[in-house]
Amino acid sequence: NLVFRSKTRIDPNMTTQHGITIVSGLEDWQIIQRDRNGTGRIELKGLWRNRRDSASEETFSVYISIVHAQSGEALSPAYRNMKFPVNADGTWSASLSIPAGGLYRLETALWEWGPRGIEWAQRGDVRQHWGVGDVWLIAGQSNSAGYGKDPVEDPPELGVHLLGNDLHWDLAAHPLNDSTNSQHPANTEGGNAGHSPWLSFAKALKTELGVPIGLVSLALGGSGLSQWDPHTDEHPLHDVLVSVLENQLNKQCAGVLWYQGETDAKPDLAPSYQDRFQRTVAAWRSLADNTKLPVITVQLNRVRLGEGDDLAWTQLREAQRQSARHDEQMAVVPSIDLPLCDQVHISSAGNLTLGRRCAQAALHLAYGRTTYWPAPEATSVTRLESHKLRIDFAHVAEAFQNGLSSENIAQLIHIEDSDGAVYSIAEARLGTTTIEVTTDDVVPTGSTVSVLYGADPASHVPIAVPSYLPLLAVSGLSITE
Repeated sequence: NLVFRSKTRIDPNMTTQHGITIVSGLEDWQIIQRDRNGTGRIELKGLWRNRRDSASEETFSVYISIVHAQSGEALSPAYRNMKFPVNADGTWSASLSIPAGGLYRLETALWEWGPRGIEWAQRGDVRQHWGVGDVWLIAGQSNSAGYGKDPVEDPPELGVHLLGNDLHWDLAAHPLNDSTNSQHPANTEGGNAGHSPWLSFAKALKTELGVPIGLVSLALGGSGLSQWDPHTDEHPLHDVLVSVLENQLNKQCAGVLWYQGETDAKPDLAPSYQDRFQRTVAAWRSLADNTKLPVITVQLNRVRLGEGDDLAWTQLREAQRQSARHDEQMAVVPSIDLPLCDQVHISSAGNLTLGRRCAQAALHLAYGRTTYWPAPEATSVTRLESHKLRIDFAHVAEAFQNGLSSENIAQLIHIEDSDGAVYSIAEARLGTTTIEVTTDDVVPTGSTVSVLYGADPASHVPIAVPSYLPLLAVSGLSITE
């Protein structure tokens, strides 16, 4: 059982600290999830003690002010010296509704009724550098935890904060999945995490939305979908997500960032991935009491393990694509063109690009912004002649970026008949929104076409203009005669 640990040290006998103590409800650097009305709720609880040990609670009040962190100016006159009663047992509470924005500072004071003004009130706890905005959960395996090892410029930024594995809020900085003082035994990394896409994601979102962004680190390198799926016998990472969502976030978040599937790219797991993933997403939405909770998922990058099962990796990527096609509140983001820093992990430089792509998807999906989204994907295959096929693509706003040779384009396409025979391509041509291929042999009826087949598909991937997004991997398209 995970327990929220306040940074404030509380003396249960109230013998050491006079004035106002905040016990729970707000922490330095915290981001509060805003609601549909653009406000965040804070439920403060605390202790009070008069320094002179005299007078009853009837003569005291808690005063709270919410001010801008940089200037000290109150959000408005209504947020200056808000008055709340104290209780005879030495406790107090306050419920606040705060407009989206920040960073803010919360100031408290214990004031005794009498001739002296508020400036003479007794001291109270302060909460610094917090705000009201949107909180995104980070889930998945190593590429979500972040294993980019090459140096890259991606500094922290005020207004982009992290609820880390120690269950404290702080300024977000790499590595986001740091396991120092982790309160999550189930998702403690076996190695040192590195650079991830999500700081880049959050900074891009903050710039566009104008509100603080919070990130919550939950991912674990090497984790399979079964560890996140509550319908399996053992699901420790789902249990961590439940605990954090309920105990730290009051079941409120803006969405989920999901990057996982490498562990499930196996013959016995890949065919069932779509069904298992969709039921896992449904469980997340039930937990958050939000049937439209946005989910941004990354279609698996290429890997160079030398032993990856090409069919299983192809099936897994198609399952990710189909999951988004069947869910209006899910977006799938391509990563197939991004550089690696080892055999399986996207480099730090690649993570910067991926984070921005995910931000564009989130702006479109979760916030209704007009962006160059979604990514281009093959939608149909038509037989033009006995040896010639045309593959049509959707989501190409203007055209594909030209410059690829016929050989490069041919490497993108995999044609297979119902018996598993693969057909070679004599020529391939990239059109404005199409690829035309000429095969050496006539492809029989019932054959299927895949784009970007295998664990490590073709390195030369067409880019759509003006979105500058690469193709999604697609498999199993039937040929229209």
